[in-house]
This record gives sequence, C-alpha cells and structure tokens, in this order.
Amino acid sequence: MEIMDDKLQILLVDDNPDDRALVMREISREFPDSQFEQATNSKELAQAIESRRWDLVVTDYQLRWTDGITVLLAVKVQWRECPVIMFTGLPGDEELIEQAMFRGANGFMRKAESLDNLFAVVKSYVGP
Repeated sequence: MEIMDDKLQILLVDDNPDDRALVMREISREFPDSQFEQATNSKELAQAIESRRWDLVVTDYQLRWTDGITVLLAVKVQWRECPVIMFTGLPGDEELIEQAMFRGANGFMRKAESLDNLFAVVKSYVGP
C-alpha cells in the first residue's frame, strides 16, 4: 500500500477515550507522522468513511452505538482494500475472531494483551 506524503492516515473507531489515546500513542511511536481521525459515533463514522480513503482503520469490537463487525463491513463496502484491525475486550471471543476474519478483518487483537505487537500488525498492512 502506498502511503500519501509518508503520513499514515488512520481512522480510529472507539468510544473509550483512554483506549483511543493508547492506540494513538503506540502507533505514533513507530509511525510518528501518523495522522488520526477519531469516530466516536455513527455519524462521525459515516462522514469519515465517505470523506477519504484510509491507509488503516482500527476499531473496537464493542461500541455503545454499534459493533466492530458493522464498522468493518461499512469500511469494506466503501474501501474494499483498506486494512481493518479490530480490538476486543470480551472473554471467550474465538468465535468473534473467526467471524471478523471471515468478513474481511485483517488483524484482531485482545485488549488484555500488551500492545507491543500492535506495531508489527500495523506494519504488516501498511508497509515500512
């Protein structure tokens, strides 16, 4: 994937401000020129998806206003090749992971895990 102006354009979909800050901090450590747009509700998500093509979308699975599968499908309908990484904090989520991957998720991480490997997951989809 070619990154415009060497700046990674990331759409971050999560209703928890602490989780958004953590993801932005971790991605920015390795991709310091990353630019983030945050979607915290359905209106912001729709506007963000329609506004431009993203280099990467990172979404939580469990949102107050929808779920990660719905976010994933909305992104893939508009931008089929856009990589989507999904997070979950739900226990026993093997079926959820399988469903997300079947529907086109490019990566899946559990919130309880360290985000140390977030860089590797992001890099595998957006390049150096």
